[in-house]
Amino acid sequence: MIEKSTSTKVKKRKKRKVMVTRTGCNALIRAKMNKNGEFEIVHHVMQHNHPLTREPLNYLHRSERQMNQPKEQAIEAMQECGLRPIDSYRYMCTEAGGEDALGNSKKDHFNSVA
Repeated sequence: MIEKSTSTKVKKRKKRKVMVTRTGCNALIRAKMNKNGEFEIVHHVMQHNHPLTREPLNYLHRSERQMNQPKEQAIEAMQECGLRPIDSYRYMCTEAGGEDALGNSKKDHFNSVA
């Protein structure tokens, strides 16, 4: 009897090049399903030992974004002059001193155009 060698190639996973940022945070929400099929909170710890987002990205929080009437009017005027939405967004970013200083996201800007 001749035995065939069955060598299978083992694929090695590539290590992810992501910086580990574990802080040992104990924040959690534990829930269980009750007899009615609804979830109820059993235990929660709301205290974090770290900021929820990195400082440079805080301008993306919904609470920090603001699309006010003067901005919408300026966007509308630029659109009537023939500027594409992306061009008016870039112009407003440049005038404000950057995306983080503008006060609204690109998606907010495009939504106000539509």
